[in-house]
Amino acid sequence: HMSDKVESFAHEKLRGQYRTRYHTQKLLKFLADPENQLEKYDYEVLKRSQTQPVYLVPDFIENRSVVIKRYKTKNAWHALRRTVRRSRAENCWIYADILQNLGVAIAPPVAYIQEFLGVGLKGGSWYLSELLVGPSWLDHLRDSSDYTFQEHVVEQIIDTLQLLWRHHITHGDMKGSNIMLINNQIVVLD
Repeated sequence: HMSDKVESFAHEKLRGQYRTRYHTQKLLKFLADPENQLEKYDYEVLKRSQTQPVYLVPDFIENRSVVIKRYKTKNAWHALRRTVRRSRAENCWIYADILQNLGVAIAPPVAYIQEFLGVGLKGGSWYLSELLVGPSWLDHLRDSSDYTFQEHVVEQIIDTLQLLWRHHITHGDMKGSNIMLINNQIVVLD
């Protein structure tokens, strides 16, 4: 559960929020110019996509690696639709808090950034979270012969899905690779 403060920021055409536990000059520079700042780091592309690439930046904040999801605006119509709704990055940010308050383990959120275009339309957005390392639950199930523990993991997943259902929350991309096992507990990603 996150207990640290959330700060808002604004820089030219960018707006967003970040958690103060990550407050460093490196993060503040990134928030002010994510497109150019990303190129200054030795990053790995986790997902190649024209509209939603995902990057891993090792040791980005105090020896913590960060996953950066970039949500690009596809066209003017997409920008117009996003202007009257929350961006995907903002949704990730908001639901990270909701899930944590419900007791669902997730990758700790670091920040989100929203770009605004000249006429007030929303442009692209970014969502940053800490990298979590561990096996997916499917990998664990394939590699383990401890059927009691496998049953425990499946029960955790069912309990989590029921909790989300009771709160009218849908994941939208619930697959084996989006559920990890860390310290024998499930963690929901994406």
